[in-house]
Amino acid sequence: MSRNRLPFPEHLKEHLKDEADRGSLASVWRLLGVVADPPASEEREDDVDAAWETVRQRAFGDEVSDAPPVTRGRRDRSARAPGAGPGPRRRILFGSVALAIILLAIGMTVWWQQPVTVRSASGQQISAQLPDGSTVELNSGTTLRYQRGFAFLPGLEAERRSVELDGEAYFTVTHGDRPFEVRTFNTLVEVLGTEFNVRGRSESGGATEVVVASGSVRVESMPTPADRARAGEPGAASVVLDGPGQRSRVTRDVEPPSTVDVSRVLAWRHAGFAVTDLPLVAIANELERRYDLQVRLAPSARARGGSLSLYYSGEVRPETIIHDLCTARGLSYRPISDGYEIYADDPADR
Repeated sequence: MSRNRLPFPEHLKEHLKDEADRGSLASVWRLLGVVADPPASEEREDDVDAAWETVRQRAFGDEVSDAPPVTRGRRDRSARAPGAGPGPRRRILFGSVALAIILLAIGMTVWWQQPVTVRSASGQQISAQLPDGSTVELNSGTTLRYQRGFAFLPGLEAERRSVELDGEAYFTVTHGDRPFEVRTFNTLVEVLGTEFNVRGRSESGGATEVVVASGSVRVESMPTPADRARAGEPGAASVVLDGPGQRSRVTRDVEPPSTVDVSRVLAWRHAGFAVTDLPLVAIANELERRYDLQVRLAPSARARGGSLSLYYSGEVRPETIIHDLCTARGLSYRPISDGYEIYADDPADR
């Protein structure tokens, strides 16, 4: 069998007086590219018929092998052999459409499986509505993730309404027939009521704090395998917070409930600022995140031990907080290009 790429036979051109037919067959010939056993060059009617039949077979397949032979001369392009399938161009078109539909379905599935991410930048506080109508307010430097539509696929709901939190947020949860839960790096909070505050930053001492404003929640630790090995406990502990001001912190274990001033915990929602028993480094981190500026601690300031509590119920400037902090700890501060530096009266820091 020959594998040479052949030009369109001249003897076929002579038998095709119609230019349109000649161009159509030439296109098919080029589409085939390689033709087996080309007809002889001499002009014989049986060779012409054989050439037509060869091209027809290669173009339309074996399903029309028993169709009447194609006549020479002017052809009726509207006629198609009985039982013949769609032509090559239509088959290519149908295949392309089917492939496009499949790729679109795959793309939509992959897109749906990607979690929705909501971020509040440093110095920014935002609100977002969740797919079930619940609302969440994000403090500065917070990231929230959840499954699109709270569903695996459109129309296929997940068993739980679950969100992942890195930072601090206030939740107002809409009642529904599916449980609502918040996950931090080490804690699972299951909603039994409606409104609560969750703060879980892995860099802030490795703890998550949950405070209920109304209703109740169940707080459960999710220790890593290493934590369980150190603690010698096979499972996770949990507590229920069932009243306004009820609070629990989670490190490796869940602290028993205690009562706090909700207004202090939620001061950030009203442009205020509050910290409770935090070291200076942690307070500096909070100020940087909240006001999107740098708070540099000189070595002499870092050497100061102890913790500090601050509370501002309404809007407050960062310099006011830094001034009060320095006054309480016997430190000084000065402006720098992108924020403030806190230092002690030590010549080594000047």
